[in-house]
Amino acid sequence: MVDSFMFTFLSLLIFFNQLVHSSSNLATDSKEELQFPEPIPGADFAKEISKGLHVIDFFSPYCPHCKHLEPVWKKTWEKFETEYGNLNLTFSRVDCVASGDLCNAESIEYYPTIRLYGPEGAIKNYPSDNKRTVESFIEFAKKEALNPNNYAEADLRSLSVKLSDNEIINLLAGKGDKPYLVSFWPTKTMDNTDAYGEFVDCAQCTPFKRVWKILSNSLLASEIKTGHVNCVDSPILCKELGFEKLVPLDNGSREREPRVILIIPNKQSNNLFVFPNNDFELDTKVYEDFALRLTHNNIAPDISKGDILKIMQRDIDFGNSNKVNINDQKIHLVFSYDPKTVVPEDFDVLEHLIEPLQALPNVHLYKVNESIVDVTKIGYNNMYSIIQNNDKEAQPLTLNENSLVLNSITQMPTFFIFREGDTTSQIFPGYSTTETRDPKLIMSWVKLFAKPLYSEMTPSNFRNFMKLDSDVFSTIVLLIANSSDPTFIKSSLTYLKNMKVAGYEYEHERLEEMYENIIRERTEKKEYIQHLRDTKSKPDKIVDATLLDVDHVNNLRLSLAYYDIGKYDETMSWMRTPILKEPLGTGKIIIIDRTDGRVFQFDSSGNLIDCESPSSLRDVLLSVSLPDKTSVVTPEYVSMVVKIDRTTKKTLFTPTHKIYLCVVVLCVLISTRLKKIYRKYKTRKSYMNKRDTVGLLGKEQFQD
Repeated sequence: MVDSFMFTFLSLLIFFNQLVHSSSNLATDSKEELQFPEPIPGADFAKEISKGLHVIDFFSPYCPHCKHLEPVWKKTWEKFETEYGNLNLTFSRVDCVASGDLCNAESIEYYPTIRLYGPEGAIKNYPSDNKRTVESFIEFAKKEALNPNNYAEADLRSLSVKLSDNEIINLLAGKGDKPYLVSFWPTKTMDNTDAYGEFVDCAQCTPFKRVWKILSNSLLASEIKTGHVNCVDSPILCKELGFEKLVPLDNGSREREPRVILIIPNKQSNNLFVFPNNDFELDTKVYEDFALRLTHNNIAPDISKGDILKIMQRDIDFGNSNKVNINDQKIHLVFSYDPKTVVPEDFDVLEHLIEPLQALPNVHLYKVNESIVDVTKIGYNNMYSIIQNNDKEAQPLTLNENSLVLNSITQMPTFFIFREGDTTSQIFPGYSTTETRDPKLIMSWVKLFAKPLYSEMTPSNFRNFMKLDSDVFSTIVLLIANSSDPTFIKSSLTYLKNMKVAGYEYEHERLEEMYENIIRERTEKKEYIQHLRDTKSKPDKIVDATLLDVDHVNNLRLSLAYYDIGKYDETMSWMRTPILKEPLGTGKIIIIDRTDGRVFQFDSSGNLIDCESPSSLRDVLLSVSLPDKTSVVTPEYVSMVVKIDRTTKKTLFTPTHKIYLCVVVLCVLISTRLKKIYRKYKTRKSYMNKRDTVGLLGKEQFQD
């Protein structure tokens, strides 16, 4: 019995001993797993980065900023390893004192430098305007870990060719056979962009080498060649092109970045385009767009009526299908001309549009050798078909032919704007040859209407939304969308379509209103002239009245927009209004009147405005912008309050600032006036002192 008891006791003792050891081992293993790793030695650097993506902190142990960052970096590493360990990304460090040769080879100019690396090398620097907090680091890492562009193919090699001064000069002389995208670097040692390059004061040069390698391969399919120039070897050329910061290496500039140009072949003028210096990016898509759109718009290829109709009928999606990606909606600017009457001077304006069009996203230039006003009519008829097919509550609507003719008044040649997914179009109101050959006038019109059917509103561009084109696009219709998963995407697409249908129904009423206003003004003008004749007014007064223009006002338009709560803050805290007390769900609508800052979230019944019924949304839109066109009461609203970010460079004067400014100006004016009075007094006194002296005959005595 005792033996049995002792055996049981020993068994339990052994079991608990093993359990304790096991727990101790687990704790030790766990500790080891979460142990903050040591900096990567220079000798192991290439091996380490070959294992995936790395966000690397290049630091110096003597740098105060580095010491301040170290605990933040450690917390970031722990949180990321715990919560996002399945992503192929690691937070690492490199000690630039212990691994000085490595940091020199990687062109580390300052501490700490935080940079993203992939198996092929440096990808990009951590954005300088991002905060250095745990949350910001993790947000950056998640975004980059899910970006497929960060995983370059191992066999990819740069196809960029080193170009000499003479080769660049020949290209600029129009002797090239293909478009050439050329990069300029502050170095003299780089024969190939895959090879080692010694960069001084150019923190972006090393990451940009990878971008250039990808570009040299991706642009090949579009028959665009790539080359590079070492500015230390070609200082005169680089200075002539305005890239003097890239030479010499010791000019003390700490703002050096590679520069990029595109040279168009077979042209001796207007063939050089410089990528804007303030738009420098490490995103290949930016440079692809720069090269591809400039090449396309330089050619301005022909387009047919059938192609235009297909463009207008395309479906928009969030990028998860073969439909048009909502983030890549193209704008088609079409130059329409009659081959029987056109002259070479009519085409000259196209040359002057190439560069300014590059500043407008996704605008592509085409030409067609016939009138396409009939395409506009077909598009509007399709608009009415869309209304009838998607809104069973809508009343039968038909196209007002007179209204269409009124809005189609122009002369050949002229310009049209067509948007993907939009059956309506815009016609340039050119009534003379002078207008249709004026690039500035045409561009002002293009800037006004070259916007996608659905514009994305974000916390960063909201202020611009409120400033742009309020005279014409007076109202923003903002849909709350969600692209975070397929279910939300499907419902968001339905709401987008409903918003478009409601917008089309509103557009019908708006066109009717514009037409009625013009007819009324014409009638009033006619009656006024007749009144002058009946009262036997002076002939010159009658002539002046006859010459008065009836303005074709075409305002009160809608701007359709969406805010993606799958990507941004669902509370919309950046837009502070009393009605936004809680997050809005997918399908809800906010209406913003740009002209006076009114914000509508509820309809006249007190319900949240939504996109479930196009007719209901149309009635709310009419009550806000065209109240005479509906019996629906205008809902209650609040005034917009824009939250001003401290990082905003431009801020408006507050009333207090204006008072201070007025006081300062007044003080300056008074001070200036007092100085003038004092100078006059001194001059007068000096003059009187000179007069008040005793001459040869003595001082004059005045007697009674």
